[in-house]
Amino acid sequence: MRNGLMTSQEQEHKRQFKCWHRAAPMHLWQMDLVGGVFLADGRECKLVTGIDDHSRFVVISTLVTVPSGRAVCEAFVSAMRRYGVPSEVLTDHGKQFTGRFAKPLPVEVMFERICRQNGITARLTKPRSPTTTGKIERFHKTLRREFLDHVAPFASF
Repeated sequence: MRNGLMTSQEQEHKRQFKCWHRAAPMHLWQMDLVGGVFLADGRECKLVTGIDDHSRFVVISTLVTVPSGRAVCEAFVSAMRRYGVPSEVLTDHGKQFTGRFAKPLPVEVMFERICRQNGITARLTKPRSPTTTGKIERFHKTLRREFLDHVAPFASF
């Protein structure tokens, strides 16, 4: 805005949200999966994404062909090797991130085990509350608009 490269945008929804962020980098990472990366053979790949809550630095942006728990964990561990271990991580209730809601009994999934073994507090959003992970969701919106919405399917992975 101040350099004339961006213009302010109208808010789509006139709701009031409490804006918050952690006091310093590495206190909290927000993580999620986003689809919409199509290949010429018809497959859809997904991105494992992670953003530091304080700095909004993208710590994870890994393309995966299958959004399995193992693929998510490999991306997470790779990011921790590169940038360090966050104090907390915030995710939605995806089966890659938590087994708390598994039927008939809750289980610990690989992501939760990695968090426990590294002393990371794994936090979950409330159901149907995407604004809790608003920074990563906003990153996804920008990613789609600027990179994915206007491209033909990619030739290969």
